[in-house]
Formats: sequence, structure tokens, C-alpha cells
Amino acid sequence: MDKLEEFIIDRKGQFDEPRRPEDGWDGVQKRLDRKQTDWTVYWKVAAVFFFFCSLVLVVLLFTQEERSAPALANEPDTFEEFYFHQINQKMREYTTLVDASQREELFQDLADFDSAYAELRRSFEDLQSEELAEAMLENLRLRMLILNEQIELIRRGKGQEEYYHSS
Repeated sequence: MDKLEEFIIDRKGQFDEPRRPEDGWDGVQKRLDRKQTDWTVYWKVAAVFFFFCSLVLVVLLFTQEERSAPALANEPDTFEEFYFHQINQKMREYTTLVDASQREELFQDLADFDSAYAELRRSFEDLQSEELAEAMLENLRLRMLILNEQIELIRRGKGQEEYYHSS
């Protein structure tokens, strides 16, 4: 008999011993799985966290816009200060973008709105009407709209001029 046969015969009891499940490949796989981190759970938590943060930011942006423009009240003082500040800021921005002739044309149109506003203001002081307050607010909003549109047109025009000059 050769040495291999002797070795097998001497240890025959060990070969016939039933295998323990934790020593098999399934056991090895289970131990490896326990050591690995399940990243899918972390990704799901991160996605939910991102969704809620985005939702909070959107809600905050909308509520901030509502707070930045004063609500219509029976007292124009509540919205006048806000809109006069915004209009003056837009007018300064507009003057930096255009020459004097263009500036005078727009400012004359805005002066017409200003005189109409002054008349509405005098009427409001006499009558204290909600409709007059609404008309005053609409006058201010219209001025803001005109200034914003003019600034946007000028910016688009300058952007096109720069594009055409660069080619």
C-alpha cells in the first residue's frame, strides 16, 4: 500500500464526518454578506432626504416671494415703499444700460404713470376706496413690468450685438 492509501484509511472517520453548514460555501457566502454594507438602503435614505430638502426649498422660495411683495391693504403706505424702492432700483439699472435720448423717452412715459398715480393717491385720501388702492397698486406693478421688459430687451439686444461683432 502506498502512503496516500494509508493516509486515507487512517483518517477515514474524518472523511465520513457530516459537513457543518457554516463550513460550506453557503456559510462562507453568508459571512461575506454580513461584512458587506448594503448601500441600497443608504441610497434610498439619501434620495428621500434630497426630496424633502428640495420640497422645503421650493416652499421657502414661494413663501419668500409672497412676503417680499406686501399684500394689498387699505393703506397704500404698505405697498408704496416696496414698489417705489423697486422702481427706483430698476430706473438706476436702466440708466446704466442706455444713452440719454433713450432714457428721456422712457422716463417721460413713466412720468405720465407718476402723474396718474398722484391723482389716484389724492382720490384715495378722500374716498378710502379699496378699488382705488387696487388701481394704485396696478399702476406701480405696470411701471415695474415696463422697466423689467425694457431692461430685458436691452440686454438681449446687447447680447446680440456682442455676438454679431465677435464673428
